[in-house]
Amino acid sequence: MRICFLPAAGAETAGARIRAFALARAVAELGHEVRIGPWPEAEVVVVQKRLDRAVLRLVQGMRKQGAAVIYDVDDSGPALAFWAAPRLFRRMVRWADLITTDTTGHRERLTGSVGGTEIVIVPDLIDYAPTEPRRLLQCEEAELRVLWFGSFSNIALFARHAATLLAMRDVRLVVITSLASCAQIAERFPGIDFLPWSVDSFTSQLATCHLSCLMHDGSEDDQAKSNNRMITSICWGVPAVVTATRDYLRTAMECRIESAVFADPDELVAAITGLRSAAARRAYLANAQDEVWRRYAPQTVARTFLAVANRALALAAARSRRCGWRQRLAARMPARLRTLVRAWRNRGTEPPVDAPREYLLAWVDPAGQGYRDAVYARQRSGGSLPLLDNPTVEEIAAVLAADAPAEVLEVGCGWGRLLEPLGARFRITGCDVSAEMLALCPPGLAKFRFDLATADSAEVAAQEGRWDVIFMRGVMLYLVENPQHARRALANLLRLARRQIHVWEWPETCAQMRALCPDRRFVYHPIEHRE
Repeated sequence: MRICFLPAAGAETAGARIRAFALARAVAELGHEVRIGPWPEAEVVVVQKRLDRAVLRLVQGMRKQGAAVIYDVDDSGPALAFWAAPRLFRRMVRWADLITTDTTGHRERLTGSVGGTEIVIVPDLIDYAPTEPRRLLQCEEAELRVLWFGSFSNIALFARHAATLLAMRDVRLVVITSLASCAQIAERFPGIDFLPWSVDSFTSQLATCHLSCLMHDGSEDDQAKSNNRMITSICWGVPAVVTATRDYLRTAMECRIESAVFADPDELVAAITGLRSAAARRAYLANAQDEVWRRYAPQTVARTFLAVANRALALAAARSRRCGWRQRLAARMPARLRTLVRAWRNRGTEPPVDAPREYLLAWVDPAGQGYRDAVYARQRSGGSLPLLDNPTVEEIAAVLAADAPAEVLEVGCGWGRLLEPLGARFRITGCDVSAEMLALCPPGLAKFRFDLATADSAEVAAQEGRWDVIFMRGVMLYLVENPQHARRALANLLRLARRQIHVWEWPETCAQMRALCPDRRFVYHPIEHRE
C-alpha cells in the first residue's frame, strides 16, 4: 500500500509526532511504502487535522485520481478550530472517506459535526520510539520525585493540584515543559524544579523521576483527551498517577492499576503514598508495562491503522463507481446549467447574520480558555513556537512609517504584544473583542474593547475617522466564514480609518476580503503558509 501523511506540524509537536511521523515509521516497518508530505501516486492520503486551501486542493486532486482520503482528528472544540477553520472542516468532512480519532470521547464530540461520515478510533501509540518496555531499577529514596509533563497550554490542569502535591512531605515536584515557558511559570510555583523539554532529552529526564502525575480533569474537551502521556510514562519505566477521567480510567482498568487513579485531593495523596515504596512501584509496572506494550506498541497501532486504511480504500472504490455516471453526465452538461446546479446544491449555506459567532468561542467564551492559553504560550516573546510566518515588529513599523500616521489603531491587539514596541514610534491604540486579553496588556497602553463584526452604528460613529491608519493580523480569518459578519466588519473599518487599512492574513483570507469589499483603502500583506 502507498500511503502519504500530511502532518499538522513538525515532530516537535506531540500530536503530529505520534499520529503522523511515528505512525508512518511503524507502517513502513511493516513493509508498506510511506511518505511524509504530498505524494501524487499515493493510494491513501492521511490529513492530520490541519486544513488550509492548499491542503484541500491537494486532497481534492488526489481524491479525483481515486485515492482514499482519511482525515485524522485528535482534538475537539477550540483546539480543533485552531487547526481547521469551521468552513474548511465541513468541506474536508464531505470529502473524507473515513475520519479517524484517538478516543471514544473525541468520537462522541465529533459525531454531531461530521454528518454520516464514518469515524474510527486509531489509538495513540507510545511516544518517543520505544523498541520494548524500559525496565528501570526502582530504588528506595528519601525524597520522591513526582513529574508533570506536557504542553504549557495545559499547565492550568496541573496548577489546580500543585498545592496538594507541594504540601506532601518528602515529595519533590518536577515539571517538564517548553524552554520558553519554564522561566515564566517558575515564578508562580516556587519549590518546583522546571526542566526544558526536547525530543532528545525527555526520556532521560523522565528516568530521573519515580512517578508521573497527569491530569485531564478540566473542560469536556480536556476530558476527551487520550492516554498518550500515561502509556508513554509507563512504557519508559515510570508509574503514572492519573485523574479519574475517561481514557486514563479505562487504561488503568486494562492494566489493573486502579489504585493509581484519583478524583480528589485526598485520593491523590493516597495514590502517591501507596507508590512511595520501590516494591509498590515494581508491582505497578509488573501489572502495567506488558499490557501497555501489547495494546499500544508502535507496530500494534500500525496494524490497526492498516485495517482502517483498507476500509478507506474499499469506500473510495465504491465512491468512484457511484460517481462515474455523474461525471459522464456533467461532462455533457452545458456550463450555464452546471453553474445553476452548483448554486442549487449550495442554496442556504451562507450563515444568517445572527448566527453564532465562532470567534467568540475562541477568544471570549470560557470554553476557549485552553485555546487562548496555547496561543499566548506560542506567540509571547520567546514563546515555544513563535509564529515565524507572521510579520515582525520591524516589518509592521516600516509599513506604518511609510504612511506617516498621526494616530494608529491595531484591531485585535490581544495582550498588547505589538502595542508596546510600536508605542515607542507611533501614537497607537489597540482594541480587541476579548476583555480577558486586554486585561493582560501592560499598564499604560491605550486600549478598548470592541467587537468589529457587531458594533452598532452609534458605537462606530463615535470613533468615525479617528485613526489615520489601521492595521490587523489574523483577525479576519475568524470572520470571513460568515459573510454577513465579515461585510459589517469591513464596513466598520472603512468608517474608522481616515486613510489606509493594512491587513496581514493568509492569502485565501485576503482573497475572500477582496471579494467581499474591493475598496482600495485595504492594503494586503499576505502571510506565507509554512510548515
